[in-house]
Amino acid sequence: MTDELKGREHLVARQVAMTNVFKKFQPIWGKTFHANAWGGLLESWMEECKGIDTAVLEPAAKALLKTQPKFPPKPWDFSAIARKLQYEQNPRSDRGADKTSEPYRQWQWLDPISHRIACVEMRGSEWVVMAVGEYVKFMAMDDYSKTAYCVAMENEHGLHAQRAVV
Repeated sequence: MTDELKGREHLVARQVAMTNVFKKFQPIWGKTFHANAWGGLLESWMEECKGIDTAVLEPAAKALLKTQPKFPPKPWDFSAIARKLQYEQNPRSDRGADKTSEPYRQWQWLDPISHRIACVEMRGSEWVVMAVGEYVKFMAMDDYSKTAYCVAMENEHGLHAQRAVV
């Protein structure tokens, strides 16, 4: 089922598929994915997974669980896995069909200046920048420089190389 279908049945089918994903995550991250919390999570997770076939959501949840992350997944992490899985299942589909509305390039790192998790998304020609310590300098760069900066920061200060600071 794709997002071209409209109506209440489509919405209900997507909600059921997403709650099945939450059911898969609940045994590992019981507090974050407790059944009482699903109402608050549902809208943001469905928005992040817009354009992804509902048949891919549960296999993507299983694929994410195989990596055994320590922390609960973020919606954008899950959607990246689901999009990759959807593309692998149907390589002829257009990977960039929703590039104007969906983030299709994203970087995250622990910013050495703000000491917060910096997240940068490139949506079409627009840049969404959160918690970057040198925000003014970053926004003054051209697109090529911004991309190079993000790649370098993610390689040097990426969350995969950091430990949780309490």
